[in-house]
Amino acid sequence: MAEVLVIVDEAVYQSLFSPAGPVAAFVAETTEKVYDRARELAPVGKPSKTPEGHPAGWLKSQIAWAFVGDLEGMVSTSAVLSKASSRPGDPYARWIERPEERPWAPPPFARQDKPYLIPALTDVFDALGGR
Repeated sequence: MAEVLVIVDEAVYQSLFSPAGPVAAFVAETTEKVYDRARELAPVGKPSKTPEGHPAGWLKSQIAWAFVGDLEGMVSTSAVLSKASSRPGDPYARWIERPEERPWAPPPFARQDKPYLIPALTDVFDALGGR
């Protein structure tokens, strides 16, 4: 049996995983795809009729993506219930994403909004051949 000698070029290895390298570019591209898909899937309710309520599309407008580490991307939303709500500041995006955890009006009484973050991640993962 012939012996094989493998020599790892540390500089090449580092360039692959650097913030400007191809792995980081892949992470950014994939995270942006999840962000785009989440924005497509996010529900858009009617504008609030209360003085301090949110306009239609508020949840969608609050979705963002960013690097949270050298090679980690995150898609998130900062949308919360308005001051006009009986629960101001609650993260209504979370209750849409996980309606079974909704502290008030749980299904089947809650709005019929569907999750959007997890399905967006699943769609992109599937497109990459993940399943």
